[in-house]
Amino acid sequence: MQYTIQRLTAGHADAILDCFQRVYGNTYAEGLFYDSAQLKARLTDGSLRSVGAVATTGQVVGHMAMTIVDPDQPPELGNTVVDPDMRGSGLAWQVGAELTGWCAELGYQGFIHYPTAAHHIMQRQSVKSGFEVGLMLAYIPAETDGKVSANKNTRREAATIVYEPLHTQAETTSPALTCYLPAYGADFIARACTEIGLQREWLSAGTPDLSPHSETQNNFYPRRSLSRMTVSVIGADFDTAIKALHKNPAACYQLDLPMGSPAIDVAVEAARQAGYCFCGWLPGHHRADVLRLQKVDWQQTNFSPALENPFARALLAWLKVPADL
Repeated sequence: MQYTIQRLTAGHADAILDCFQRVYGNTYAEGLFYDSAQLKARLTDGSLRSVGAVATTGQVVGHMAMTIVDPDQPPELGNTVVDPDMRGSGLAWQVGAELTGWCAELGYQGFIHYPTAAHHIMQRQSVKSGFEVGLMLAYIPAETDGKVSANKNTRREAATIVYEPLHTQAETTSPALTCYLPAYGADFIARACTEIGLQREWLSAGTPDLSPHSETQNNFYPRRSLSRMTVSVIGADFDTAIKALHKNPAACYQLDLPMGSPAIDVAVEAARQAGYCFCGWLPGHHRADVLRLQKVDWQQTNFSPALENPFARALLAWLKVPADL
């Protein structure tokens, strides 16, 4: 099949949706790719930038996207899909190369993506120029099978968190950031930071004066059964804020804690008391760094994901998850 690699526009929205439908049926966890109007709006305003392999028939036979949540933080790359008839052709790498180039053109120093543990090739490829910085348990719903997926687990699958730096002629080093290094997970964060080569001035959190009230934003993703709290201010009522997040029953909960806050250890302690464990370190998020913690439904989670790379394996061993569940 003949195709060209293109940066897609709102005019390709229906062809993108058709591609996801052919591959995943109605099981893909991101609802955006079942909503034509929303997808067109996102492609138009630039908060989503897609690259596709477009066949001479007009069909999109391969796709990958860049999600820009905040222009001042690394974008997230993902939503990779390849038509069944094009598997094994190297098409995904061609689409990915064009999207990575686009990311660099926009001036980003790096991006984050989430390789699924169900695909060993993607995991191996991700660390050729990227670095694992976390492990999200139960991130992939078990029913994300579609028509061609090899994922036949009855439990929710893991995904690694990978940060890939981009080196351009204009800038070859990242700016130094001042962040508080949480006591919990400090060794993993410091190790990953050193391996990537990012510049950080690490401060130790003391006993700060807390604001009376936390400032948070809660988002619930029903198709993924994921509830995530993004925290901007850690207040004295943080344990109450966590309880509010749990009002939406979910298979997976995530807390994104600001490492620019001297109260980071206070928040971590409250989260640990509520059953949360380490998930990952997100460099450059929210104008500093973010510590992501996670809590999952043990009965729905695959605690023995097929991890290919040493960092993710070390994280899984450190979390001491029950392998017999």
